[in-house]
This record gives sequence, C-alpha cells and structure tokens, in this order.
Amino acid sequence: MQPRGSDGVLSVIRDADVFSFLLEEIGRLRPWDEFRELPMPAELEPGDMWEIVEFLRKVAYGKTFTFSPRGGDPIGSSWYGFTSESQSLINQLGYRSRAGGSLAAGANAYIKRTGYMPAHLSELEAVAYRENLHVDYETIRRLAIGGERPETTDEMVIWNAIKLREQLEARTACELDDSFLSFLMQGLDQGVCDTGYKPKPHRGTAYDEYSRLSHKHIRENILSVQQGETHPIVAVLMNSDIIWNKPLFPRWTNLMELLVREFSFMKMGLPVMRYVPYSKSVLEWEEDRPSGGYGYRFRFGCAILESGFGLDVMPYYEQLLQFMKEGLDLLEQTIDRDSRKRESAKQTVRNDCRLNHRQRQLIECLIDNPNAPVDACSHQHANGIAISTAHVDLKKLVEMGYLTLSVDGKRQMFTIGNKP
Repeated sequence: MQPRGSDGVLSVIRDADVFSFLLEEIGRLRPWDEFRELPMPAELEPGDMWEIVEFLRKVAYGKTFTFSPRGGDPIGSSWYGFTSESQSLINQLGYRSRAGGSLAAGANAYIKRTGYMPAHLSELEAVAYRENLHVDYETIRRLAIGGERPETTDEMVIWNAIKLREQLEARTACELDDSFLSFLMQGLDQGVCDTGYKPKPHRGTAYDEYSRLSHKHIRENILSVQQGETHPIVAVLMNSDIIWNKPLFPRWTNLMELLVREFSFMKMGLPVMRYVPYSKSVLEWEEDRPSGGYGYRFRFGCAILESGFGLDVMPYYEQLLQFMKEGLDLLEQTIDRDSRKRESAKQTVRNDCRLNHRQRQLIECLIDNPNAPVDACSHQHANGIAISTAHVDLKKLVEMGYLTLSVDGKRQMFTIGNKP
C-alpha cells in the first residue's frame, strides 16, 4: 500500500491502525534503525511511515526553528521544536539553577566549606583530555585548591583556565563579544609557549549546519534570548556546538567552550549550571560509556532524524538537556550527602559528654566552616572567658582528636581534626 498524492495520504491517515500508530510515534522519538524494525500498520513501507511521522511531528511542534541560511529552503533545512515535555524540562532546569534558589545556596555553602566542587574538577579533567593535555584529576585538584604551582606547560594551561574561571563572575557586566573572547584567549595563553596544539577531534554527527557559522553567531544567539526567541539554556548549548563543530579559535577550543558556557550561564542568572559537567557527559556519550547509572536514548551520531522535511535535531537537543538535568541531580546529591555527613558529625559532638558547651559550639561551627581561623584569643573573645581557660579548652580538643594544632611563629592555630 503506497500513499499517492494528497488523497492517498489522507486515506492512509484515516485508517484506524495507521492513525493509532501515528499517535504513538509522533510523541516517541526513535532512531531510524529502531523504527524500521517496527511492525507497520496497513502493510505500509517503513520509509513512507517515517516521512509521515516526521511531517506530523514538525507540524505538531507548533513553532519550529530552522538552521537554514537566510533565504534558504525551509523544507530541506535542519530544524527543531519543543514538545510539552521538553519545554517542561527546560523550565525545570531554569528554575533549579536560578540565582537565589536553594540549589545555588547549597552549592555556594559547599564551596565555601570545601573550596571546590567535585563536578567542577571532573569537567576540567574531561576538557584537558579533549585538549590532549596530560593533566589528571588529582593534579587539577592540587592546582585548584592545594595551592600548588604548575610544573609543565600542560599544567600551566589548566592553571590559566582555573584562574579565568575565578574571574568570570566579576565580569558578567561584560558583553560576550570579540573583545571578551580575546580576553579569554589571552588568559589561556598566559605564560604558555608553543605547544603544537593538537586536540582530540570531536566525533561528527552527520550534521554540518554549523559549518557556515562564526563568532558573530555566538553573540546572535544571546541576542535571540534577549528578544524572547530562544530559551537561554538552549542558546548556550547551541553556542557550545558552534564552538566544537567549527573551531573558531586558534587554540584551546574546548577550554574556550567551557569558559563561554559558564560565563553565559552566570550572565543569564543561572549560575548553578556552571557546576554541570557538560563536557564530560558529551565526551562519554561520544565514547558510549554512560556514567551515574544513566543510559542513552540515542547513540551518538544517531540522534538526528533525516527525512524529506529536513533534519530533525530535537532528539539531539533532548539528550543535551538530559545531560544538564543529570548534572543538577548529581549536584543535589553531592550537597545532600554533605549535609547528612555534617549533621551526623554534629550529633556525635552533641553526644560526647566529655565536652563542655563552649567546646561543642566551637566544633559544630568548624564542621560548617572548616577554614575558619581558631586560636586561643578568638576562643577567649567568643566566649568571654580567661585566656587560660581558652588554652585548656583547645588543648583538650587536640588530645581528643577534634582539633589539630599547628604553629605559625609564636602563634598556635587550631583546625578541625579527623574525629568529627
């Protein structure tokens, strides 16, 4: 049975089995290899049904966005639209990652206590791998929070990226223009000699719509957000694809993508998004090695659906949005786990009958603020006690393993020990 002309198509759609099949498949994105193995209604060919499904999906989206050049053929262009489920996911991402939200507060408090976010470091590790830089996670951690200086050229590049990351929030008043991109590039190059830059290539997606794009399209994407045409999160992910698929910079393509993405999210009021290990997730997708118990709905390279009505890239963007959700889930789990650990430590302190109320209060404070400076004078003034009493309190806490003593000249300093 082959549909011929408009009457033929209408007669096919009116068939009860075909109609039921279409209702099911329009809302379910499948790769072609999976779709063609389905039992087709009314003895239709899989190719015909694929074209009908893609046409109806394009119509059903209501509003679609194309990547065709101005004046180009809108039928054969790449396009995407959002289902109600996708739009709901985007809205949830924006709400969860907003400045002033509970997740932002939890992330800020976590970083204040520990000095780093684990996903932040793993993201740098993935980017270093992309850039073909020989810097592992432990080295990145030492550079980021251990106060170590870089010893190799590769480490210097990562060191520069760490320092630039620390400056981004203070520069959110800047525009994402050529001047700012030059600032980032110069910062990455600081103190770095010629490395013979040879990054690991990104795998292709059979999708070259970005090949025409340039620096100005990064700025245009941000403008489209301000004009209400594109959701901020989608615009940032588009920019990442532009940078990855058409290297716009002479060096450090992957580090530039990271910095542009994090800056954009901060500028848009979605600061929590900078803690999502997005580069790591995309890398694992390319290499088909899912982490965290999540699987992939589409294999990399199969998430773009081709038909006579163009390239439907919605499955591709849905996977990218899923990575953002998984990253926020991971962040939430990290913060919750840390909160439970601190509460358990506090309960241990409260139950220790050997401690007086001053000692309990001090240790509980240090559990939440482990970097707070403590010496006999600060303990004396905080509690209105004699300096000798302060010395006795602190000495006993050292003996019990709650505090660790260090000497800076003549000054004795105390930090939280391992016991809590």
